[in-house]
Amino acid sequence: MKKILITFILSFILFIPKTNAIVTSSSSLDDVKIYLFCDDSSKCEDAKKWIKDLESEYVRVGYKYFNVKEDKSITNNVKKSLKIRKNSLPLIVIGTNYFLGFNDNIKDEIRNAISAYEKVDEFCDITYKLENKKNIKNCIEQNENIYSVKESKFNFNIVLFIVIPIVIIILIILLLKRKKINKKVKG
Repeated sequence: MKKILITFILSFILFIPKTNAIVTSSSSLDDVKIYLFCDDSSKCEDAKKWIKDLESEYVRVGYKYFNVKEDKSITNNVKKSLKIRKNSLPLIVIGTNYFLGFNDNIKDEIRNAISAYEKVDEFCDITYKLENKKNIKNCIEQNENIYSVKESKFNFNIVLFIVIPIVIIILIILLLKRKKINKKVKG
């Protein structure tokens, strides 16, 4: 019975899906531009240094800095176009994807986005278009298959692959204990 229980537990652990970003695309691009909207805070300075280092790490990556106090028009236009309601800084934009704040998780997401955008022939660079007063119609739709992060308030994968197996394991253990108690009472 222990072998069955161990096999059961291992089978669920091995098949737990990883829910990260979905990346689909192909080919290559001349330049992926990272736009950093910032002020003079320490988080922004850290982001600036880190992004400058990325330029040497990736072949096709460029970088442009906007000071949110001096470049209010482009900052507001980007936030409005991408429907960003929060005022967190730094704001980092790649294509039509944006990242608010700066920490290790965001660094990983930025790297994933860069990798995804580097693989496609063309994409809509919403910040460039807004800065140069070009039409951004269908920009977000054009990029939706390049890089997107699944955002969900309730993740059914957690219930399906973690909570339910744990409940089943607990029930099996309780049944086994009950059988042992019944054998002792009868014997």
